[in-house]
Amino acid sequence: MMVLAVVLLAQLTLLIANIRTRSRAEQLLTSLRKLEVGKSTFDDAKPILVAYKGEKVPPGSDCPLGITYGISISNNTIDGLGTNYPLLLEAGVRPVSAVAVLSFESGRLCEFRYGSSALLPAKRYPFRDSRSMASRLTELSALTTLRAAKGGENYDISSFETILRGVREGGIDFGLRVVMTPDATPSELQHALAFDLSCFTSLRGCQTLCELMPQAVQDAIPKYRARGLPIPEVLRKESEYPACSNVVAANR
Repeated sequence: MMVLAVVLLAQLTLLIANIRTRSRAEQLLTSLRKLEVGKSTFDDAKPILVAYKGEKVPPGSDCPLGITYGISISNNTIDGLGTNYPLLLEAGVRPVSAVAVLSFESGRLCEFRYGSSALLPAKRYPFRDSRSMASRLTELSALTTLRAAKGGENYDISSFETILRGVREGGIDFGLRVVMTPDATPSELQHALAFDLSCFTSLRGCQTLCELMPQAVQDAIPKYRARGLPIPEVLRKESEYPACSNVVAANR
């Protein structure tokens, strides 16, 4: 009984920590949605930077001469346990995080990024390919960038797959990247910032990209078709995943 009580207490502690991470990440996203790239000033964003302890980081690609601040929201203890002791991921440790990057030039916001991520055992990701079969870990990353510079597609969506860095075991980072320009429509902007962080605090944890960014995953398919490009297998399977379709339908 004592062992069971300790296990339950540990799981409750982990859940409470992730509830806090999710709450702060959602509050940050709500604040960022009020900013307008190219119009909002540093003074408009300063309360956000102060509240979330933004720190200076290397400048953004669209603002090479400007000043850039980064914000990170996570639980360092959970992150350390998950990356250093992958077996604990099977026992309920769920490393999740959110990041934001705000760049300013001449006192105005010229670019901002918001992203969310989750680390999980590779075998729990349902759409593994041959490359990831040999991996121990999978990180799911969803990222949206709003740029002041025009040019290119107004609402561009692409997937990526890279080697996961900073972990003791081999891993793959599966990601979805959205890039917006000032010419994007209000509807496209809404879709680009439609992050769903509910899986941060679910018992099963985050298992797919479509759980983090359901609308963008669905929007990606017609965009690939319109450009005459082959649809990445991972994206196609993600878009057909019931959890993704259900979330999109619920938010319409």
